[in-house]
Amino acid sequence: MTTHASNQAPLFSVILPTRDRAAMLTRAVSSVLSQSLPDFELIIVDDGSVKPCGDGFPCDARIRILRNAPSLGVAHARNMGIQAARGRYISFLDDDDEYLPSFLQLTHTSLKDSPDEIGISWCGVRFVDDPITPEASSASRPRTFGEHNNRQSLVADFLTIGTGFGVTIKASRPWRSLVCTLSVTITTEPDCKVSIRFRKEFGLGNGFCRGMRTFWMTIPF
Repeated sequence: MTTHASNQAPLFSVILPTRDRAAMLTRAVSSVLSQSLPDFELIIVDDGSVKPCGDGFPCDARIRILRNAPSLGVAHARNMGIQAARGRYISFLDDDDEYLPSFLQLTHTSLKDSPDEIGISWCGVRFVDDPITPEASSASRPRTFGEHNNRQSLVADFLTIGTGFGVTIKASRPWRSLVCTLSVTITTEPDCKVSIRFRKEFGLGNGFCRGMRTFWMTIPF
């Protein structure tokens, strides 16, 4: 497998905040290491776990672990990852989520030739309900998005998503600074409320911010 050299910036930085969920984290890490596009770094931010994470991880130079002690919250953890990221693109993954093997490849295909004013992408997801008993089977519910023909439908879908929807940003400014600022401002609210606050602070409600015409784009699920 071909990966980037240790002194060469990767194509993607994947930021994965976690706290005291070792079993889920193992699955999330495995999904990143299984990507068909291998040019990435995985930045795990341990936000004050009682037992520091890292035990049992594969020996892979692409994995970096940062640690908060004590916990400073998930938004601060994501900011630590953003500040440490070296990739051209920055993707976010929660510790209870997993990427499909083609995720980074499809994201790169969608963003690599996009104009400068497009800075963020997101995608559909599949919600998986773990079985309640050993005999039961898991159930899944897909959430996909079609083409957006107008700004109203684009923003309406945007306000329903969180970082679990494959959110990826271009690492160049102003996108990097914007996401970092939003995370600092809203340190304790869940992702859905982050989107609502974003709408209030940046005027996306009625008149729309001019940049929102091309701010978000959808990649294949």
